[in-house]
Amino acid sequence: MNAEQFDPNDPLEARLHAMRPAEMPAELAESLVRAQPGRIHWLAYTAPLAAAAVWLVASLLSSRETANDVETARAPDSPTPSDLRVYIPVEEKSTLVDVEDLGLLETIPARPVRIMRYTWIDDTTFRGDDGYSTLRRTKPREQFVPVVLQVY
Repeated sequence: MNAEQFDPNDPLEARLHAMRPAEMPAELAESLVRAQPGRIHWLAYTAPLAAAAVWLVASLLSSRETANDVETARAPDSPTPSDLRVYIPVEEKSTLVDVEDLGLLETIPARPVRIMRYTWIDDTTFRGDDGYSTLRRTKPREQFVPVVLQVY
């Protein structure tokens, strides 16, 4: 309680204001002083030092990987780097195959919104970096379009 809020006319507040905390027993004070450590124990440093050692070993091992390690790790029947091709898109077509009216939303009464679902087929042709190999990918795609309707 703040001293400026003390009301001397209130008997409960007068009694509370007159009260003082009791002295701490001597045994408890001595026990608290003995319990405080004088210095940090050496075990407190073990966890950070172990983490630093693991990080250092892992970084050294990952930097030692060479091209020979990669070649020996590859399966014997896997393609060599010269057999790999890079494909770049040369032609893209999108064909609309279906339009569906899903319904009408009236979140704001003066501005109804019609939800439409469009279904497209995306057809992409890729050409390899060797000049003659091609790759074709066909993938369906759905698109939901809100159409705001004008109400007069």
